[in-house]
Amino acid sequence: MALLTICSQIVTPMKPIFISLQTVAVMFIGLTYNKTTASLTILSYITLGAMGIPVFGEFSSGLRILFGPTAGYLAGFVIAVYIMTSLEDKIFTSNKWLNQVSLCLIGNIIIMSFGWMWLSKLLGPSGAFYGGVLPFIIPGIIKSVLINWTY
Repeated sequence: MALLTICSQIVTPMKPIFISLQTVAVMFIGLTYNKTTASLTILSYITLGAMGIPVFGEFSSGLRILFGPTAGYLAGFVIAVYIMTSLEDKIFTSNKWLNQVSLCLIGNIIIMSFGWMWLSKLLGPSGAFYGGVLPFIIPGIIKSVLINWTY
C-alpha cells in the first residue's frame, strides 16, 4: 500500500483527471498479490483515503474524492486487480512477459472503463471520453510495458 500511496503523489496536473503513477502500483499489486490480498490492499487504500488520510493523488483525501470525478477510477482499481489475479492463472501464451503485459493492459482498460462510466455522469459520454480516457490510452500502454521490464 505504501507503493500505491507514493505513486499516487507523482502526478501530471490535468483537468478533470490527472495522470499519475497510481496505476503502475495497481498493476504491480495485480501481478504480485493473490486475489484476496490484492483486493483487500486496494480496499484498504480507499478506506484510508475516505477516513481522511491523504493517500490519494496530490495528497487528497475524504469522501469528496470517493464521490468526485476520480471515483470511477478508484472503483476500477478494485475490479482490475480482482480480474487480473483471476486471469493470472489462465496462461494466454507461453511467453510470461507477454502474459503480464496483457494482464496490465486488461487492468488499464477496466480502470479507464469504470472511470469513463462515472465521469460520464458529470461530463456526458463524449466529454468523459475526451477528458478521462483518451489522454490515458498512450500512458496506459507505456506503463503496462514499463512495469513488466521492472517486474
